[in-house]
Amino acid sequence: KTNFLGDKKWGSRKVYYRQWRIRSKEFYIDDKKEGKWTSYYDKNKKKSVIYYKDDKRVGVAKWYFPNKELMLIANYKDGKLDGECFHYDSLGKLRRKCSFKDGILEGLEENYFVSGKKFSQTDFTNGEINGKQKLFQEDGAILQSELEYQNGLKNGTLNIFDEKGLLLKSIPFVNDEKQKVKVAPL
Repeated sequence: KTNFLGDKKWGSRKVYYRQWRIRSKEFYIDDKKEGKWTSYYDKNKKKSVIYYKDDKRVGVAKWYFPNKELMLIANYKDGKLDGECFHYDSLGKLRRKCSFKDGILEGLEENYFVSGKKFSQTDFTNGEINGKQKLFQEDGAILQSELEYQNGLKNGTLNIFDEKGLLLKSIPFVNDEKQKVKVAPL
């Protein structure tokens, strides 16, 4: 059911699946999304809760798996991602943590194994990898590899480590291109 004031949506609105199961609860002011919007899976299980101001997402938004576990928490400002985001798996374990500024990936991004141990760590500046990207072994403590980036391009040495953390191989990169390694004669 939708309310109108003239030809514009105004007030609360409920949208249903077949068999009159609730699909979403919405609110409009002057044909613009406003306030709390909640959507549901077919069995009346919460799917998302998102807040709007003047048709733009604001504040904390949450999405859920059908088993009711939290899937994602994201922060919005003026309709753009802004602040920390947390991604979870269907068992409720944190799988990714990152930050946005004005809709662009900014700062440290961390990804996690199912065990909860750290899988990767990457620095972002203005949406591009900038700094060291580190990949960890299953224990989350020993490095598998690390590589330096500048403005989204590989610029530095890719270091690859064995399961004990000992250096196996180093490969230099300049402007995203692998460099030949010169070997000095004995």
